[in-house]
Amino acid sequence: MQLKNYLTWRILLVTFLCLLVFTAIAIAQAIRDIRLEGQGARQLQLLTASVYRLQSIPAPEVPGALARIGELAQSKDLRHVQFELRGADGSVVLRSTPTYSGDLARRVGEWLARLNQRVVIEEDSVSWTLARTDGMQWQVSLRPNLISEQEEAAENLMGLLAMLLALSIALVAGTTLAIQRALRPISQILAMLTQMGRRNYAARIAPSPILEIRAVEQAINQLAQSLAELEASRKMLSIKVLSVQEEERSHLARELHDELGQKLTIIRLNAGYLAKTSGLDKESRYALSDIADATASIQQEVRDLLGRLRPDGPGHKLDVEEFARLVRLLVDGWRHAPGRQQQFTLDLRPGIGQLGDGILLALYRMTQEALTNIARHASANHVSVSIVREPDSIVWTVRDDGCGIDHVPNALRNGNGLVGMRERVWSLGGTFEIDESAQGMGLLARIPLHPLQTETPPHQEPLVCTAA
Repeated sequence: MQLKNYLTWRILLVTFLCLLVFTAIAIAQAIRDIRLEGQGARQLQLLTASVYRLQSIPAPEVPGALARIGELAQSKDLRHVQFELRGADGSVVLRSTPTYSGDLARRVGEWLARLNQRVVIEEDSVSWTLARTDGMQWQVSLRPNLISEQEEAAENLMGLLAMLLALSIALVAGTTLAIQRALRPISQILAMLTQMGRRNYAARIAPSPILEIRAVEQAINQLAQSLAELEASRKMLSIKVLSVQEEERSHLARELHDELGQKLTIIRLNAGYLAKTSGLDKESRYALSDIADATASIQQEVRDLLGRLRPDGPGHKLDVEEFARLVRLLVDGWRHAPGRQQQFTLDLRPGIGQLGDGILLALYRMTQEALTNIARHASANHVSVSIVREPDSIVWTVRDDGCGIDHVPNALRNGNGLVGMRERVWSLGGTFEIDESAQGMGLLARIPLHPLQTETPPHQEPLVCTAA
């Protein structure tokens, strides 16, 4: 159904229901008015009959009859006429005093009277004389009761206005509800777009009965499906790229260890042997000693390079305990580096149980890259590193109080460090955030753990390390 047809039918339905309800109210009001008119006519009949009985009843019953006539004249059931009874001397014996039933009715009635400009004149009155055989007589007068007419008109007008107001409110409310119901899928679409902005493409929108909105929903669902497939492909590509990088690093580490390491060891041993051999002059022994010292320095630099290339050593796999040891060594290396004045705080709680080699290596590489970036660019005084295991995830945080980054999107486009960390986290199905709210910068990654990654071996104590 098209949106305009949907809204048209809903508005027509609301209008029909409102008309149905207010027609019932109008019918009830008409029945009430008929009943009141009947009561007024009945009251006038009783009053007229009681007045004419004054001519025939015995003299002792006249006071009682006058009292009865007074009650009928003052009754609210008497409508549209004003009654007056005068004695033979012209004095008023009985008179009905019409009043409004309320202040609002009086105000509206008087306003209607001013618009009508109608007053009761003498020609509007009807008078006649009642005479008894005993000489008693009265003058009876009936004239229009404009107050009663004005009050009835005021009640009808206020009732009509109230019904129109209620009808307008009902129409507005019904139309609003119809529009809200028709546009309710818009909130689902916005929620879906929000999830897509958070790189969550698994959700789908249920089809709407509105053709235009359904077309938008189908387009968004197809977009989410395409983005999910693209995200999966990109994740697989990131995993392959990172895997190739680690394999290349491992291969390079093996080559350095097996080839360069052995040759340097031979050079160092030969230089040491020649230095101890007699027959060489003092300058030659000094030169051989310098060669041995330089070779030892190169070996140390190669070992450091091997640690950066493959922290767990060529051909080995990381476990939780080895990972904690390597992270501590990494932080201690930066803490005790010559010329460094930063204070480092390490909160290392990887928990117990098995964690995948890929997760541990990614956490190590991210920590390595983050500390390198801070040392090169941040000019920070304090750096905190936190790796905490939660029931269903690993939370990795690195914060510093340095100068931060001027424009994070540019850094993500032009640099490799943040992009590499983000790619590692995304390849593991996690989330990566950059916090610039306070002084310096904070990096936060949350990597989900799968059941196979959280198995706990028996008889193993928790590994908790907090160092400052």
